[in-house]
Amino acid sequence: MSLPLLAMGCQATLPVTEDIHNTELTVGLVQKDIHVGMQSIDVIKILGSPNIVKKASGEGETWVYDKFSTEQFAQSVGGVLTVLTDPVGGAITGRVSRNRNSSVVLTVIIRFDEQNQVMDLAYHRSKF
Repeated sequence: MSLPLLAMGCQATLPVTEDIHNTELTVGLVQKDIHVGMQSIDVIKILGSPNIVKKASGEGETWVYDKFSTEQFAQSVGGVLTVLTDPVGGAITGRVSRNRNSSVVLTVIIRFDEQNQVMDLAYHRSKF
């Protein structure tokens, strides 16, 4: 006489982000809080000091913010398979773990006019 198989398992994915520079800089923050006409001092209050400042004659400054971060994902899957048969049953257990790392780069470029007001801004986020 055979009894049914019983299988159980679980999975967990845990993201861990380690910011190396400009920890508060995100695309959402730039989209929400930085706008054309804003004074440079207000940009500093929100984003902090830029990584690069460039000034060309007859133009305002251009500020570049770079944020580099790494993301680590740890995934673990485990389970138990129990076989119930007459006269002896058995159990098989197992666990599979996998780690994945990726790098994220966010670059924000803000151009100011001669009155230190935001003229335009651009940003680029890449993940590899």
